[in-house]
Amino acid sequence: MDHSKDKPKFRRNKEEKINRIIKVFLQLVEEKGYENVSTNLVAEKANLSIGTIYRYFPEGKAQILSAGFEEDIQEFLDIPGIIKIFTEFDRDATKKFVSKYLNSHKEYFHLHKAFDQAHLVNNELFKSYQDDIKEYALVFIERTKEHYPAIGQLPPERFIKAILIVINTLEALVHHHLFHTRIFEDDEAFIDYLTDLFLLTLRKYLT
Repeated sequence: MDHSKDKPKFRRNKEEKINRIIKVFLQLVEEKGYENVSTNLVAEKANLSIGTIYRYFPEGKAQILSAGFEEDIQEFLDIPGIIKIFTEFDRDATKKFVSKYLNSHKEYFHLHKAFDQAHLVNNELFKSYQDDIKEYALVFIERTKEHYPAIGQLPPERFIKAILIVINTLEALVHHHLFHTRIFEDDEAFIDYLTDLFLLTLRKYLT
């Protein structure tokens, strides 16, 4: 009997379950806080067995959280103006990106705080997140090098290093500003500072 026709349906079913787990988990974290969400609660709210949760996320809730943030990396590559940032060092486009980055952290405060907590206790998840950034940086190079030869001529390791430094620095400063001690009194001054730092880093590694 040929079961090949069943494979796409199986894949769709698997993807639907994974997406449901991530969506329910993120909603629960927003409502209750990361420390108050268990995999049992996720299974209950997602109407799935606990075995299904661990089949797709064997490391538990920290891994679910990490999967949810992969979309952030993809959005980083797809935002309008991203080409101008990396090819022209355009300040307006960079400031718009930084502003969006900060506002996302403010809007989803509990999720980003949970992301910090998960990575502090799980080095493998942090390494996986860094590897994801590297992978998407290579995708960005492939997307843009045909129309922007200067990008393709750069050694990939230099481009990846610039991306990692920019993202990790933004992440550290924004998290400290929001979760610990405010670095600047108003967001506009903070955004201006981050924008200048972002562009300084790119110029150092990409020119």
